[in-house]
Amino acid sequence: MLDFTVIMVTIGLVFLAVPPIAWWFYRKYPANPDQRYRTFWPRLWASITDALVVIVLSFIPQNFTNFYPAVWDTALWLAVILGVWGYPAITWFYSIFLHGRFGQTVGKMATRVRVVNSLTEEQITFRHALLRDCVPILLSIPLLIYNSYLLLIESPVRESSALNELANWTIYIRLIWWLVELITMLTNDKRRAVHDFIAGTVVVRTNIDEGEDD
Repeated sequence: MLDFTVIMVTIGLVFLAVPPIAWWFYRKYPANPDQRYRTFWPRLWASITDALVVIVLSFIPQNFTNFYPAVWDTALWLAVILGVWGYPAITWFYSIFLHGRFGQTVGKMATRVRVVNSLTEEQITFRHALLRDCVPILLSIPLLIYNSYLLLIESPVRESSALNELANWTIYIRLIWWLVELITMLTNDKRRAVHDFIAGTVVVRTNIDEGEDD
């Protein structure tokens, strides 16, 4: 049996290989005009790329209390903000800012797709971007508040159980939401997921014609 560490390292390397391969493939091979809304695979690789970017961006906040464990005793509020709210806040800001400003995250830029207004197919606004992420945000906030309460009020020992509980519930919620999104995306011609219907957006390819460079 292969060592668990070897397996995890292999999986990690595979995920790290996705961004450059996706960027190369979608830049080299433009899509046909009839593939304008066929964005399932580009969006899948884009989501993996974005996950890696967010992991890098949130590395310091996520590990701050490991580097400086004394912060639990000297600045508990800071430890809770970074440990509980750091990763989700960075994730939300990353998605909303980049979609609202450019219509694309780093992953979507790499795979040559863009979020546009479903009626006009013009650049979306920050309102559209916020609406696209409003459901997972609203689902996560009660859990974040609850775990902050546990660490600040109910758990003077401040063991890691609260953070582990948060991580587990967040994973479950995001998985359920992802499945709902996947089902809806695969059941309509323009591959619009639930968040696209909520926000009035649609994802289109930007590499339809030869020589087009966005």
